[in-house]
Amino acid sequence: MKTRVIGLTITAKVQRQSEKGDYERRLHKRLNGIAMPDAIKRLPLSEDGYPIPWFAQWFLDGKPGAVGVGKPDFRFPDRQKRYQSNDTQCWICGERLGEEKAFVAGSSIVRTRMVHEPPSHRERAIFAAKASPFICNPKMRRNRTNLPAEDLIINEDVSHPDTYCVWVTRRFTASRCSGGRKLWRLGDPDVVLWFSGGKEAKPNEGRGT
Repeated sequence: MKTRVIGLTITAKVQRQSEKGDYERRLHKRLNGIAMPDAIKRLPLSEDGYPIPWFAQWFLDGKPGAVGVGKPDFRFPDRQKRYQSNDTQCWICGERLGEEKAFVAGSSIVRTRMVHEPPSHRERAIFAAKASPFICNPKMRRNRTNLPAEDLIINEDVSHPDTYCVWVTRRFTASRCSGGRKLWRLGDPDVVLWFSGGKEAKPNEGRGT
């Protein structure tokens, strides 16, 4: 019996290593060298090798569906999650947040102190600032082909600046705006981390800072 238990333990360990290796092989090559939090590793991968964020809307036959059914579209936040968003659940990984909240936003946040994206964990937000194809490429624009017939809100930063930041704070308020979406008004930051092209940057790098 003891030998059998040891054998099962070894088999389970080999299986975990195999699954880890398969996950790493499926990752998009852009993510090589980017520190990936364990919570991000627990997210499923899209067909092109990117972790599927918790907020992403899934579609089946062109209509919004349940999580894991059909295909995810990163352009659209899940409607229920968008309207029910609060300050207790990470927008990127879906796990519970602590007192500290991190907001990913364009450089205009310094002036407006307002964002539409709900908060995330600091390390998950940093990963997004380094790994998101849209954030990392200021010349990229949202792909508006094959849009669903449903009236859904598309993720869009109209200015799409060269420089983005992760604004970490414990002080903020939330209010409803048109369409039922939430608007987050941020207080003074504990720290502001800047990124340009997926790399750490200084506040004066890029435009609009």
